[in-house]
Amino acid sequence: MIIVETSKDLFRELEKAEQLFSNGSIRNGQKVLREVLKASKSLNKVSNKLRHKINYVLNESKYFDEMSSFATNPKRDNLINEVNKLVSNPIKEPKKHAHAIHNLQRQWQLLDISGKSASKNQWNKFNDLSNKAWESCKEYFEEMKEIKINNARERHKIIEEINNYVIENQKKWPSSKVLVLYLKKMYEKWQNFAPVLDKDLNNLK
Repeated sequence: MIIVETSKDLFRELEKAEQLFSNGSIRNGQKVLREVLKASKSLNKVSNKLRHKINYVLNESKYFDEMSSFATNPKRDNLINEVNKLVSNPIKEPKKHAHAIHNLQRQWQLLDISGKSASKNQWNKFNDLSNKAWESCKEYFEEMKEIKINNARERHKIIEEINNYVIENQKKWPSSKVLVLYLKKMYEKWQNFAPVLDKDLNNLK
């Protein structure tokens, strides 16, 4: 946030924005410019010189937005086409299908970070198609989720079994060999009920 005392402060910030534009840090430069526009409203009077400077940097910002759209829009259209292919022709292996969707979503996010955000129309298309693409592997992941939940239940039973064993034997512990064999048996049983949901993993530990 800019703490403004005089127009000179704003001139310095505008020069900073221009420098950021020159260095290729378009988003950071635009952020500084937005702060200047906001801060200029608190001034009693904006001189013509400052107004011209603001308009000049503002036009620079718009130019970079247009260039960004020119460069990234075809890439976004390509991502829309790619996710549309996944809708019409899903990958047979659900894990690979899900990974492909994630990869396209990650590329979309990188474009938003590196340049001007997508238009509402582009985003709606990509988002709607992404949701449709997920439908083909939704049943698989729901089944996997149910298996993981059941595994967590079985692991809770093992924990209870071990707790009962401790209570029953704490007055007189079996030999080390017996304990080692028992723990090995419980560990093998535990490993049979994997994987579990991430939220259950820490609780079970």
